[in-house]
Amino acid sequence: MSKPNIPLIHSLVFVVSASITLMSNSASAELISYYFRLHNADVLGFATYEIPPAGSQVLVTTNTYRTVAYPLDAFSFVWNGVQYISGESSELPYIAVRDGFASVSFSWDDVRMDAITKSGAGVEIDAALVFEGIDGQNTTLTSNALPADLTTWPHLGGPLFRAYLGNTRVLFDLNAEFGFLTDLSSDIADDDFVWVGGSGQFDNAGAWSKGKVPSVFDRAMFSLAQGGGAAEQITLTRQAVVREIGFLGDRELRFDLGGHSLSVGSEIVLGDSQGEHQSMAFEDGTVSAFRFIVGRRGSAELFVGEGATLRDPLVIAERQGSKGEVTLSGSTARWEVEYHLKPVVVGGEGMGRLSILDGSEFSMRFGLDPDTIIAESPGSVGDVLVDGLDSRLTVDGDLEVGAAGRGTLKVSNGARVGGASFDISPVSLLAIGGTKFASEMAEGKVEVEGGGSTIIAGELVVGDHGRASLSITDGGFVEARSLTMARWPSADGTILVSGPGSKLHVDSLFPVSIGAAGHASLSVQNGAEVVTRGAARVARTFGEGEPTTVTVDNASWVSGAPTLSGFHGEIALRENSLLIVQNAGDVTTGRLSADLNAHIRLDDGHLQVETLELGEFGTLSGNGTIRGDTVVDGVISPGNSPGKLSFEGDFMQLATSILRIELGRGVAGVDYDLIEVAGIATLGGTLEIVVLPGFEPQLVDRFDFFAASEVHGVFDQVRFRGGSALLTYGDTGIMLSNVVYTGVPEPRSIVLLLGLLLAGWKCRSRVA
Repeated sequence: MSKPNIPLIHSLVFVVSASITLMSNSASAELISYYFRLHNADVLGFATYEIPPAGSQVLVTTNTYRTVAYPLDAFSFVWNGVQYISGESSELPYIAVRDGFASVSFSWDDVRMDAITKSGAGVEIDAALVFEGIDGQNTTLTSNALPADLTTWPHLGGPLFRAYLGNTRVLFDLNAEFGFLTDLSSDIADDDFVWVGGSGQFDNAGAWSKGKVPSVFDRAMFSLAQGGGAAEQITLTRQAVVREIGFLGDRELRFDLGGHSLSVGSEIVLGDSQGEHQSMAFEDGTVSAFRFIVGRRGSAELFVGEGATLRDPLVIAERQGSKGEVTLSGSTARWEVEYHLKPVVVGGEGMGRLSILDGSEFSMRFGLDPDTIIAESPGSVGDVLVDGLDSRLTVDGDLEVGAAGRGTLKVSNGARVGGASFDISPVSLLAIGGTKFASEMAEGKVEVEGGGSTIIAGELVVGDHGRASLSITDGGFVEARSLTMARWPSADGTILVSGPGSKLHVDSLFPVSIGAAGHASLSVQNGAEVVTRGAARVARTFGEGEPTTVTVDNASWVSGAPTLSGFHGEIALRENSLLIVQNAGDVTTGRLSADLNAHIRLDDGHLQVETLELGEFGTLSGNGTIRGDTVVDGVISPGNSPGKLSFEGDFMQLATSILRIELGRGVAGVDYDLIEVAGIATLGGTLEIVVLPGFEPQLVDRFDFFAASEVHGVFDQVRFRGGSALLTYGDTGIMLSNVVYTGVPEPRSIVLLLGLLLAGWKCRSRVA
């Protein structure tokens, strides 16, 4: 026996090139190679790697620990004079394992060929018997022709192939992310029950090829190619239980369950092969399966009508190039997924759509991973529509929209999305846009439209790694316990709340972050309302580009809540962020602060605060009203050239503050800037005077630009470039008069002036 050197790698290949015949109870098939490998696993070690001698009997076994595994039927075949038989243990042999240890053994005489694997992400074991004639090809492989990656074998037509072990038909998937499960082959086998009855009753023995009704041990096949006919409607008159259901060709089947249940022990797969388009509908009964896959490689549609309840997980558009659509319609149409390990996926790698209409409900509850993922992989597209009064999407776990692809969730016309109890149990996490690691190209979009349309969420993330938008319009309502916009530097998050009755409520004391690390924009307009109970921080922490912006336009933003000692709440503007309040818009909070180049701009806007604090690098400009006390260490510039700012509390300017006043001829607050203070004004810092373009002040002009109930102190300095004026302080106001303005020198004039100074001229300037 030869012992080639095998490095410690992630694959183990055992190939014999000669042809043999597979011995089983089914029809014989010519075997041209046997292939076994460990894929995407951490290989802990090999024992021996040898070729068994002719006449040996090889026992093939696998051991698994803490795994999800599916056994194959017992098998026995002779190959090159060696008999291969399956292990005797009831646990063996398992072809698929996951999330644990796997020990795979080929043993004969005193020799044991063994590989032990463990992977934190999961273990995948691929096993295959490859035959001549697969997919119409007649290829004979030799050991020299075997590529390193089985998926490149041309006669397989891709990463999927079918093989026989005993009487078990297995479809192997080499691209599975965490290992794979035993799956259906859509080939017709001798022991399959083929439907030949057209429209008719499921339990009519004469409608099946074997003259009897399939049972829990059987596979029921619906195939035009096998003379099944175009069965339009199949009716159940009693409970039906089968091991598998398979479909071949383009199918359109409708099941009238008659109030009974159909139980399937494996997956129900529609659109299994490329080019297939299959359609199925269920009404008036219950259907359960290990999992439903609507569009694996081809396209498929599944309709759930009145009185129908489907159970167990769902994947729509599983693979690249696939398309799948599932529609629930009617007040008694239901899909229930409970106590399961697998998530619901809409748009795995292909294009998927889930529609929940007319009072129907899709619920995902109580599992270890009760999540719903929309657009799971890069390049995928997933759309979910929840429409109509009392239509519901119930998710006790996380709801990810645009996880790595392009995902959309629309809730409209009184539909609702939330947890099992909408009053007390929200979706744990509603994450929009790039929830998977390194998913910067992902896009997520959520729309809540129309009165009564509601989303109740725990944590709300708008822009995780990718681009995201949330729009709440025409009376829609979203409630969350926390809000984060643009969580990572690559993220871009946008929220629009628009229209009378449209509301976004973040109803807990958790902080609200608008622009946590990336770019964010919050727009509240046209009578809409945003309420955030916790402290809100508006900033863009990392990167460059457009500032994080909050716009309140003819709408309101309330941050905080009233208490016995006053209004408790906080909005902090930082890092070039911008708050725009316009068209009678209103922002209410306890403490509003702007610093680090943050800007507050009012245009007929109102700020209702306990305290407004402008830091050294913060700016307040525009026309509007500040109801509360104001402390200024930054810049105040009334108007939008020019205008008026009204302060209905006390007003204090600190040493580094700047008050910028623009002068023009006419009315205060209209033609030149005006500051009005209802309380006490304490002055300090710098007064900066600017003459508006085209205005030429005269000595007789008078500018009453500052009014207060009391004025204390004076400005530390006055800056008037190109001019001078007389500044008069009164008990209740400040006035400028005797203004002389020669204009600001242009750069060429400054160069000429410097030249004259160097030539010996002496100039003296007047300082206001």
